[in-house]
Amino acid sequence: MTVIVYTCDVKLCSVSLKVPADFNGFQNLKWICLAGTNITDDDLQLLVSSCCVLELLGIASCRMLTRVQLSHPSNPLKHLHVHDCRLLQAMELNFGLVELEYSGPSILLSPPGTLLLKNMCIELNDMCPSLEYIFTKLDNNVPRLEMLTLHCTESKRASLPGKLHKFSYLKHLRLELTFLGAPRSKSDILDFACL
Repeated sequence: MTVIVYTCDVKLCSVSLKVPADFNGFQNLKWICLAGTNITDDDLQLLVSSCCVLELLGIASCRMLTRVQLSHPSNPLKHLHVHDCRLLQAMELNFGLVELEYSGPSILLSPPGTLLLKNMCIELNDMCPSLEYIFTKLDNNVPRLEMLTLHCTESKRASLPGKLHKFSYLKHLRLELTFLGAPRSKSDILDFACL
């Protein structure tokens, strides 16, 4: 079966997607969004690595995904949006990625090296102290980060590691914190001065 795509973007919603082994990719596809799509980790990796000019990948409510692995060195992917993939446990990201939007449980970003990410928007739907997330899950993976938006629900004051990474390029920081189970007086705005 040969599929020819003449447009530069595709949105697939509520379908089951099994990528054939001889899939040659969509040669002109720059943007794809998978919403409510049944796709496995391996099929997603095959799909993305077979799209030569893909710049934006959107993934929402894909219930079968446990790992997003986009670390193919020649992949031109620049923008990744991942929302509400409840089984997702880790993301291995592409070196050239410049923007990440993510909402879901706190997970580890495990790039093959440092990322060029400049813009990151994270909404965590589990209890996780924001500073702890920034310094333990992001750490040295995003040294060129310029914009960070982080939505967290906090139940306790963060315990920070002894040596903190410096975000030298950070220009814009937006923290939206919801405090549950602990009085606000236990948190101190000066905790965030280390950023």
